[in-house]
Amino acid sequence: MDATCTVASASTTATSPYTGVLISRLAKDASSGDSTYTYAAMHSDFILAATYQGSTATFGAARVAATAWCDPMLVPLATLGTVQDIVSGEGLSGTKKCTYILQAPANQGAPAFSVKSITTLAALTFDLHFAEWKAADVTFVATSSATPNFLGNYAANTYPTPVSTGTTWNTDQAQWTPLVATPGSIGSVTYWSQIANDVNPSRQITVDSGVLVNDWMMINGQWAGYNNALAASNTAVGAYNTAIASEKTRVGDFFKAIFEAPVKIPARPCPPTQPGAYTGPMIWGNLTGLTAGAGAPQTLEMGAKAGFAANAVSGQLKATSGFIQVSTDSAVFNTTTLAITGHTFGLYGQGANTMPGTNNAFWVGTSAPATNVGGMMVSIFPNDATQAAVAAGLAITITAKSVGWNIGGYPLNAPAQPAAPLMPVAAMGAQYLVAGLTAATAVAMTLF
Repeated sequence: MDATCTVASASTTATSPYTGVLISRLAKDASSGDSTYTYAAMHSDFILAATYQGSTATFGAARVAATAWCDPMLVPLATLGTVQDIVSGEGLSGTKKCTYILQAPANQGAPAFSVKSITTLAALTFDLHFAEWKAADVTFVATSSATPNFLGNYAANTYPTPVSTGTTWNTDQAQWTPLVATPGSIGSVTYWSQIANDVNPSRQITVDSGVLVNDWMMINGQWAGYNNALAASNTAVGAYNTAIASEKTRVGDFFKAIFEAPVKIPARPCPPTQPGAYTGPMIWGNLTGLTAGAGAPQTLEMGAKAGFAANAVSGQLKATSGFIQVSTDSAVFNTTTLAITGHTFGLYGQGANTMPGTNNAFWVGTSAPATNVGGMMVSIFPNDATQAAVAAGLAITITAKSVGWNIGGYPLNAPAQPAAPLMPVAAMGAQYLVAGLTAATAVAMTLF
């Protein structure tokens, strides 16, 4: 490689030294002449991540300032729900960095991460970067390579190659500025407006799906109150119905009606009213069919997420790349400032809706948990080369986790209607009172 120059990235001009698209002259034709150089696209997200890093042999091992300031680069998430703390610490400085590759195999969920704790503020400031990809959409660095293009030795099917054989990149940078994207968004949706007497009856309007996600979460929050009341009500109704049944059995038995005390029946409960089913906008195809045609007035068609859009050119990188804002507090990192510092595969934005949750990872296209395989790279990039190394005992701890895929349910689609309440049976009728009095009278008559 004899020359490198930065060019505009796919959707915006890179402003950080760590990201963007590079064009590099790799080989020169035997006939010489500048026009005979072979050019290839290089992506510095993946170039830089392979450099300036020293890792420990195992997770939890002591850091060595000179040679091992990061935990192991490869973070296997072998089973659904796997949680692994990743520590970057002693020795990390302004001229070094730590990168981690999070991998979850098929049928074991998707990679996600959150920042657990930071104790390095006085010694280090940094950018928190991530990139994610579908395993089938990228070419991985070979397990070994040779000169003149030696890239090192890597585990198979792990590290995306920074060299593209295509003519353009397909890297989505909608997450470049965390404040822009709506938290929890999975892309844009389009609906047919159906405005009365519109001269253009096929008019379409596009909105961010994050708006819907937020609405659904608000509805779910309201329904949570009903569900809490429902649990208490069903318990009370169950006790009431059992008491009524026991008393009916007692009264219906001639001898029990005479000799056993009446069953104590609690006050008749009044169950809460079941909310109606959700009738607002829904995403077409329940998130699994993203190429639907014109829909009904309240049916939304999911638009292809730019970073994972289909691309026919072999070797093109198809990934989402962006940054996470670590804190708005310039002096303190704690559970409050880090509460929304994280990311889940397939989601845009930053906020509570994008944190690792239960079945909230999103796969664009027909989603099949048994075959979905996604990878994620998380990097700590110090943003000032003059910063001194992190001292012993200080660290940045990131928690990697495998979360389930969402294939059409809440919170990436409308919440399901809550269950109907258990209803109390009818109160004791007059016939049961008469039966009890008749039995008592019959016994009394035998005494005379």
